[in-house]
Amino acid sequence: EKPIRIAKKSSTIILKVLIVLAVVIGYLGYSVYNKQGYPKRYPAIIQQLTTSQGNLQDGWRVYKCMLEYEQPASQFAEYCIEKNQRPHVFLWGDSHAGSLYPGLLALQKSTHNSFALSQRTGAMCPALLNTEMRPLCKDLNNSTIQVIRQTQPDVVVLYGLWSHPSYDLSQLAPTIQELKKAGVQKIIMLGVPVMWEGKLPDHILAQWREGPPLAEPALRSWRGVGKDLTELDEKISKIASQAGVEYISMRQLFCNEQGCLTRPSLNSSAPMSYDYGHLTVPAASYAADLLAPKILTLPK
Repeated sequence: EKPIRIAKKSSTIILKVLIVLAVVIGYLGYSVYNKQGYPKRYPAIIQQLTTSQGNLQDGWRVYKCMLEYEQPASQFAEYCIEKNQRPHVFLWGDSHAGSLYPGLLALQKSTHNSFALSQRTGAMCPALLNTEMRPLCKDLNNSTIQVIRQTQPDVVVLYGLWSHPSYDLSQLAPTIQELKKAGVQKIIMLGVPVMWEGKLPDHILAQWREGPPLAEPALRSWRGVGKDLTELDEKISKIASQAGVEYISMRQLFCNEQGCLTRPSLNSSAPMSYDYGHLTVPAASYAADLLAPKILTLPK
C-alpha cells in the first residue's frame, strides 16, 4: 500500500505543477497577443511609429483654449486671443482644430512668418452658429463670434469633423455670413479630416508585418482609410461652395494615387495620427507649412 500512496501523492503534485505551468503559459500567451508580439523585437522605426505613442492632446491647450464638454465659454483663457500683430489668424472649431493649433504655432514661431494667432476650440463643438449638438456648444460659439466681432481677425480658419452626423451643416452659410459681417477678410474651411478605421498605428504595424521583413513602413497607404472619405470630401466641398467659403481639401493635401500619408516624411518617427484622425504635432506642423501660403496671403 505504501508505494500506491506515494504514487497518488506524486500525481497530485505533478497535476498542481502542470496547472500552474498552464496558467503561466496562458498568461504569457495572452500578454504577447495583447501587445501584438514583443515590440522590442521590431525595428526602431516601427517601435516609434506604433508603440511609442505620445499624448494625443499635446499642444492643444486643453482646458484653456480647447475646452472640454463640461466647460462654459467663460473658462476660455484670455491668452487664447492675440491682438498684438497683423495679420491676425483665428482658429475656430472642434478638437480637430485643436490638434492643428501646434502646427500653426510652429509656423508662427518660424523666422519666415509674423502673425497673431488666436484659438477658440471645443470638444465635439463645430464652428457652426445656432446649433446645440451638445450642452454648452451654442454658448461657446456665441461667445466666439462675439470675440471675432471685437478683434476683427484678418483670417478665420474653420476646421472640424464635418462628416459627423450630428453636425448641422445647414448652419454653415449663416455662420459664414456672420463672419463676413464682422469684417473678416478671408475665411478658410479646412475639409473633412483624413479618417482611418480604428487607430492609424495599428494599420502601419499590420501592413509592415505583411513583409518583406526588412522593408521600411509604407509612407503612404490606402489600408484602413475610410472607404467613404472621397465621397464625404466632395459632398462637403459642394456645401462650402454654396456657403461662399474657400474650401481646402485635407484629403488632397495628404493623399495621392499611392494612398494617404501615414507619417509626414520618411525621416519622421511619428505617425500622422495616434487615433482615427486627430493630427500629431509633427503632422500639424506639416499641414501648417502646406497651408501657410493660403492662410497668410490676404486679398488685396
